[in-house]
This record gives sequence, C-alpha cells and structure tokens, in this order.
Amino acid sequence: MPAILSMMYRCPSPFPVLFFLLSACALSPAFAKRTEESRDHKSWVIKLKLKDQHGDKFSRVPEDASLVFVVGGKDVPNETQKWADQLELILPDACQVVRLLDLNEVPRIAAPMVARKIRKQIGEKPIRIFLDWKSLVAERFGIRVDIPVVVCLDENDQVILEIEGPWTKERATSVAERYE
Repeated sequence: MPAILSMMYRCPSPFPVLFFLLSACALSPAFAKRTEESRDHKSWVIKLKLKDQHGDKFSRVPEDASLVFVVGGKDVPNETQKWADQLELILPDACQVVRLLDLNEVPRIAAPMVARKIRKQIGEKPIRIFLDWKSLVAERFGIRVDIPVVVCLDENDQVILEIEGPWTKERATSVAERYE
C-alpha cells in the first residue's frame, strides 16, 4: 500500500492511480461474491427489512417456505385480514402467509400511532402484520394497494399466482391448488 501512495505523490494526476485501485477492487473475489449475493433471488425478501406492528423483523419460517403475501392498503384492512385468515386455514405448513399493510400514504411521523392502533385492534392474538411504509412490496410486484392483493411465490421467490380483489371461496381454492 505505501508503494501505491508514493505513486500518487509522484504522479501529476491521481486519477490513473484511483482508476487502478477501483479496477482492482472490482476484479477482486470479495467484490464478485458481494455482487452475486445482491443478485441472489432469495435474498430480496429479507433485504426489504420489513417490521411488524411490534417492531420485529421479518423472518422466513421455515427457511425454505413458500411465501404468500396478502397485501392491502390502509383502506382495505378488513378484506385483507379475511384473505389472510382463510389462507392460513387452507394452506399447507410449507407456506408462510405474510400479512402486509402498505402505509405509504400515511405520514411517517404517524408510525407510532398506527402501530399502537394495530396492536390494540389485534389484542392478544398471535398475528403479525408487517408494515410497509415505502410501498416496497407493491413496487416489487407492480400491484395496487387500494384493493386486497394476494401474491403467491414458490420456494425460489418466483411469482406463481397473483389475485386481486376481495376474498371468495373460488379464489382461495385457486391459491391452495398452487401449493398441493
């Protein structure tokens, strides 16, 4: 490293040396590994850093579970809740139903009040509702949040089914059939 620094002082312009350093970093195995990890398809869900109404981070249980996102905005919480409740009853244990409330339209300063209100409404039930303050999931899937949307993923986080609208038995059955 001292040899490189001495080159910088002898060199009329530091740009060739900086270019060399940046090129060396880009070609290093550590950088390549980091780039591969950022492209890893399974990691994008964890990278969202979603937190529930208690402030706990999202975790996939079990780690190879297929995810079923039930997404709704602040205007459709009851319809979203019905979808999630029904799916938890009919889906196999290998599926994890993720209840997600898109709160992009709510001012961030209201976050503590919103979380407190959700905790109060849920009470002692062991239900986790993940709060998406930046519409990250809606943007990822290109979905609306003014109606309930169910997005089904396989174990590799590939979308296998997307359903918009209120819960019906037929729609719920079509979700369950994807995971048989």
